[in-house]
Amino acid sequence: MVDPNGDYNDIAQLLAAYAHAVDRQDFAGVAACFVPDASASYSGIELGPGVEHIIEHIRGVENFIVTQHLFGVPLIHLNGDTATATSHAVSYLVAPASGAETQTVLGRGLIYDDELIRRADGWRIARRVHRPLWSTVAPADWAGSPPTPSTP
Repeated sequence: MVDPNGDYNDIAQLLAAYAHAVDRQDFAGVAACFVPDASASYSGIELGPGVEHIIEHIRGVENFIVTQHLFGVPLIHLNGDTATATSHAVSYLVAPASGAETQTVLGRGLIYDDELIRRADGWRIARRVHRPLWSTVAPADWAGSPPTPSTP
């Protein structure tokens, strides 16, 4: 599909920016991906309205040593100043060890369904539905020292 206005690319970049901001624990960056009155559901939990509730939920990544969210190519449908996007993703969340245990990594397959709106400052997510498809837990193995989230 030819997109002379670059909307497809702009939306794909927005979705990638979300993943990078989550993994960097850049909560201002996460908030910038949404409209102020956005709504969201994560793993079947409907959050209160407004981006502040989304950020409160996303702050859960602070409980992990490191996270990594990898998004596939999104399927985007444009309709003027609105759009929908469906993205398949895999996330890895490394939990800290308790006692003598080694760290564990939680791997999850996800689908994100988004409703987006074009604003004067660019595309933003108005509604996000996060659905887990599968998960697994395994010991974490480090090539060196455990990493820390990179700064924004």
